[in-house]
Amino acid sequence: AVEIYVNDKIKAGPWAELSAQVDPLCNGCPGFQSQEDPPPCYSCPLWALRLDLAQLRLLRALELGSTSDKA
Repeated sequence: AVEIYVNDKIKAGPWAELSAQVDPLCNGCPGFQSQEDPPPCYSCPLWALRLDLAQLRLLRALELGSTSDKA
């Protein structure tokens, strides 16, 4: 039951729209252009959010049998 619920939410989620709102948050951040190793982005909660949204977009594309966010 949980798997069906989660898959339905992944299919229905507005992941592309959320990503479009979240991605610009990193614009202007000094860490985004950092040459540090590892980059400060790896410990940033906004970076984690961006990665989670990318994963949800990919899962949605796989669930729908498409590789486009337009589906």
